[in-house]
Amino acid sequence: MRTGISLYCGLNRSASQNLALLQTAAALGISRVFTSLQIPETDTTVFRQELTELLGAARKLQLDVCADVSPATQKLMALPALTAAALQKIGITTLRGDAGFTPRELAAFSQKMRVQLNASTLTPDFLQELRSAGANFANLDALHNFYPRTHTGLSVKYFQQQTQFLHDQGVSVGAFVASRTGRRGPLFAGLPTLEKHRELTVAKAAASLARLGADSIFIGDDAPDLEELQALVAVAQKFTAKEISRAPQKMNAAPKDGAQKILTQNLTDAQKTVIQNLTGAQNLAASTTDGAVISVPVQIITRNTKLQKFLRQTFTARLDVAQDALRTQESRSLLGGLVVEPDATTALPKPAGAVTLDNKRYLRYMGELQILTGPQNPDPRTNLVAQVLPKGLPLLKKITPGRKFTFAAK
Repeated sequence: MRTGISLYCGLNRSASQNLALLQTAAALGISRVFTSLQIPETDTTVFRQELTELLGAARKLQLDVCADVSPATQKLMALPALTAAALQKIGITTLRGDAGFTPRELAAFSQKMRVQLNASTLTPDFLQELRSAGANFANLDALHNFYPRTHTGLSVKYFQQQTQFLHDQGVSVGAFVASRTGRRGPLFAGLPTLEKHRELTVAKAAASLARLGADSIFIGDDAPDLEELQALVAVAQKFTAKEISRAPQKMNAAPKDGAQKILTQNLTDAQKTVIQNLTGAQNLAASTTDGAVISVPVQIITRNTKLQKFLRQTFTARLDVAQDALRTQESRSLLGGLVVEPDATTALPKPAGAVTLDNKRYLRYMGELQILTGPQNPDPRTNLVAQVLPKGLPLLKKITPGRKFTFAAK
């Protein structure tokens, strides 16, 4: 099992603080670093210099730097071209291609360097496109998202399904735990993958991820203390030792696995598709294939006529399944620049079936539309815009990842 920290240049922590954390982590045996080149709050005036220093230090310490990049990275870092050679030259060893890259582009990168996929949203179809494009799977791994906003972290069930699906394809999987001592802004609510881990210690959350099958565990926040770093390393050592002790059992199981692979190779493409449909990832997405839009009966609560019009649009459920809510893919963009002001509904209780909209107090999350799957406390950053009627609650189970839905207003 591998371990990692996360560092973000151009935010609240100084370059010297980031370098000190990097050196401490490396001294403890932590071998991976996650960073992002596309955080909205980044101070771009100092970002490039700080990142260059950080990458140089990581190279000297022989750390694997997993960087979340996009096509905009070329301009941000003043690169002559966005190529594997250019990224490796500045010290990025693993490209995390979350958005903006086609399967063909990622496949080309994988021929030259390590590529990290988004484990939280990866589908069998996308993986097949990578294979068809000639991706080097020996250079691929996957990392789940972290979730800065409370109540948006993944459910355990979905995490297990996605992780098992990727393991079945021979892809290792990583995930994040939150720090309790040094949380990253602007929300400072922790950066875990699983919602249930948000308030757990690093030790407990990391052990839970290890039991759920994570191959790499990163601390998502950028200011963990020494005790948290040591706890992460201790968990990794404990579970790595367990994996070694179980190695004989795994070897004994190999002939059965090999026979299964031979059988699979002899199947027709249609039969392989049927087997693929048994995976958790496919089960979750299967009901979206008929193209039907789910119409959810609701009572409109907001008195804002612009928001009432907004609610009449068609929404799409996100591919990554949250523990506490059904989230939408495009609600923020569908607002069309409208500023969501807080209103009196922020003080109201929010039961299961509440349709909420984050207001401007939630900063970058303004416009996030959710249908709550369980009750939540009032929050001054979240407006209550509608309520699913009792007869509509059973329909929420049909809004699977990628499913489109509308609100039938009363």
